[in-house]
Amino acid sequence: MSLPRLYHYILSICLLCCIVSSCIKEDMEGCRHFALTVKAVSADGEDINIDSLHSLSVFMFKDNAFLGMLPAGSDGLYQLGYDKDASFTFVAWANLNADSLNMSKISVGTKIEDALVQLKQDGGYNLSCSDLFYARKDFLATRSSGAQEDTAALVLKRTVSSLTITTKHLEQYFGKSSSYRYEVRGTKNTLNFLGELTGDNASYSPISYFETSRNFIAPAFHVFPSGDNDQISVDIYRGDTRIFTANTDTHGLL
Repeated sequence: MSLPRLYHYILSICLLCCIVSSCIKEDMEGCRHFALTVKAVSADGEDINIDSLHSLSVFMFKDNAFLGMLPAGSDGLYQLGYDKDASFTFVAWANLNADSLNMSKISVGTKIEDALVQLKQDGGYNLSCSDLFYARKDFLATRSSGAQEDTAALVLKRTVSSLTITTKHLEQYFGKSSSYRYEVRGTKNTLNFLGELTGDNASYSPISYFETSRNFIAPAFHVFPSGDNDQISVDIYRGDTRIFTANTDTHGLL
């Protein structure tokens, strides 16, 4: 870890320690205690072993402004105390792979919508990203009397889509060539910490080849999801010439 990042990390931890201490030492009437756990589920709601994920990070925002990163306790709980008159958002990411994703610089005070995760590029195309998981939990300010304890789970869910492309009879219609390739369009290249798609249009050129049965395939690769009203388009190129385009239907099929 670089010295600036290490310093920022230590500063965030110290800041959160001060937050917890001030809430404990001052009037408990205005104190709110958070006890958060993190779990992961599949698209079907089945539990996923959290240990199978890596790079788990939990970010804390007060009134939509970044406050710090939360360290987990030895029991896996994320605990802190703070005043009740503020709203809080906790965001968790897992599988943030630096080989395929960039995270924007996040400083204390950065607005939640300005904290970004962006696809990396290589040769003008976006890279297939890691199997990214995301969770968010919001807590509104409260005016209840007495100390308050909030216990909740940050439920990580897969936030990327997986594509596999197979084209049959390509050589039959367009002839043999070693220069066939796919280009995939229709998604964005950025997710913010609200889980919203933003940024520029993404473009992928996945690994592709002819299998033994001469189907032209692109094995499974990850892309950021398309918007609700957007289509994913798959172009087939022969060299630099686009020879065919297919678009997904309402069921996500080409």
